[in-house]
Amino acid sequence: MPNKLQTDVNSLVGMIVKDDDIDATKTKTFIKELKNIVPEYPYFHWRNLHPKIREVAAEYYARGDYYNAFIAAAKNYKNAVKDKSKINENNDYKIMTSSFGPNKILKVTSKYKFRPNGHPYSTDTLDGIEEAQMFFSQGIVKGGRNIISHEEISDLKISGLFTEKNCLDMLSILSHLYERLDDATRNNT
Repeated sequence: MPNKLQTDVNSLVGMIVKDDDIDATKTKTFIKELKNIVPEYPYFHWRNLHPKIREVAAEYYARGDYYNAFIAAAKNYKNAVKDKSKINENNDYKIMTSSFGPNKILKVTSKYKFRPNGHPYSTDTLDGIEEAQMFFSQGIVKGGRNIISHEEISDLKISGLFTEKNCLDMLSILSHLYERLDDATRNNT
């Protein structure tokens, strides 16, 4: 688990272990229950990442290599978009630009036409979500994948320009984008 969380958990465990009123069996039970609350790789679990991201990034994530976990997930997302849109393009940014947005190849809001009361959502609302899918997808490429692919990870990490936390945040954004991609249909307009 991350260093800060590890320090906090170790402090709690230390308090329990030092308590003379708690026997070894209760200590083991406490530690076992604590692992249920704070599992291995807690940020991975707590973020409730999309199953596809967990699948492709788990190996890196388990090693604490959040940069390559993000890269693996970003590449996988790009390929999933390319496959679903059936676009013949190799530039990641162009794949996102051509696939998403109002009246583009993929429509992520097609199953959300109506509010629960039966009244339709406004075109502005639906188009806003379509545009957001495009902008966030472009951002994953330009502001994430390209940065990590073209710079030395140690420089990014040491300078703080792109941190492990940034990678984890990008994985959360990718998770959201994947959920929308799951709902996406080919646009008939």
